[in-house]
Amino acid sequence: MKFNIRDFDKVYNRRDTNSLKWDSYPKSDLPMWVADMDFKCPEDILKELELVVKQGILGYPLLEDARYFRSVINWFNNYHNINIDRENIIPVIGVMSALNSIIEEFTNENDTIVIQSPVYFGIINEINFYKRNLVYSLLNYNEDEGYTMDYSHLNELKKVKPKLLILCSPHNPVGRVWSKRELEKIGDFCLENNVLLVVDEIHCDLILEKFNFTSYASLDQKYLKNTIIMNSSTKTFNIAGLRGGNVFVFDKKIKDTLTMRFNHYGLSKLNSFFVAATIVGYSSCRSWHELLLKYINQNYQFVRNFIKNEIPTLKVSPLEGTYLVWINYQQLNIPESIFFKELEKNIIVAKGSEFGPGGEGFFRINIACPLDTLKEAFHFLKIHINSFKFL
Repeated sequence: MKFNIRDFDKVYNRRDTNSLKWDSYPKSDLPMWVADMDFKCPEDILKELELVVKQGILGYPLLEDARYFRSVINWFNNYHNINIDRENIIPVIGVMSALNSIIEEFTNENDTIVIQSPVYFGIINEINFYKRNLVYSLLNYNEDEGYTMDYSHLNELKKVKPKLLILCSPHNPVGRVWSKRELEKIGDFCLENNVLLVVDEIHCDLILEKFNFTSYASLDQKYLKNTIIMNSSTKTFNIAGLRGGNVFVFDKKIKDTLTMRFNHYGLSKLNSFFVAATIVGYSSCRSWHELLLKYINQNYQFVRNFIKNEIPTLKVSPLEGTYLVWINYQQLNIPESIFFKELEKNIIVAKGSEFGPGGEGFFRINIACPLDTLKEAFHFLKIHINSFKFL
């Protein structure tokens, strides 16, 4: 179906639709926090879901649907230049559910898991829930250039003998798209120290112009044997409510172990609607996806220019991937509690401290919304930032 980039301008009323994003806060607040787009998902997907409903019987889906695996393989081959095979793919009901099982399977209570903070708070919460020893390797921060990995600090962590390292790629919330060399250096650390690497690539399809995503699955085979990769179509096509994803595994022993655990917890029992939506999304919605990326890039340019010209006390971290902008408000020299109490009169964003050490003095804002919504949010942001001048 033909789609125009201006179609992303349409504002939909998502209030009272059982939306986590829009119905968790008072109607006076503009929600810009959770990673959920305010765009209608591709029409081809909606039509396919209508066909599924019209069948009238919503029984168990076939878990070995060849069309599903073919769509995943073709998407990653054509779009990410990855030669993935059917035997490398384990479908799951969700990336975070899969991560929980991975933590349970490959670590014991008090074992050490390393993450690079600031990082998605869901990962932090799950590690703490399972009572693992969470060790942070802080990313290096430069106000103008953004974030890089701290390999010297990472090497110091050999002494704590970590069992797992969880890598966010592209990185949420700082927006980095890691280079091949950066990924290889992480892989070398894990191989040299017998650390299993888990890579969260759920935002892999959301890469801004002028940047190229390197999937860990494209690296040399020696790295893949020690790696578990997680991804999903849910972020790509805005179908998170359908719940689902994939785990890529290249070592037979690891795959067999995970398959048993996933089956035990019912994690491989996919939703019929997720299967149908993913097949159509990966097979027929590339043009929609390309326009989406252009629109997100335009929104990002608006954010950069607005803050530079209207709120220069804030600093925007360079965004390479995801639709989540990481903003530094440290120049205001205001406690987090006061800062967010003021903002939450009109705007809901994600607090930087929730993303672990290194997140203090930052906030994350979702820009995957119509431009008018974004303009409204930044109008309120300017008002509230200016109000701090009078404290």
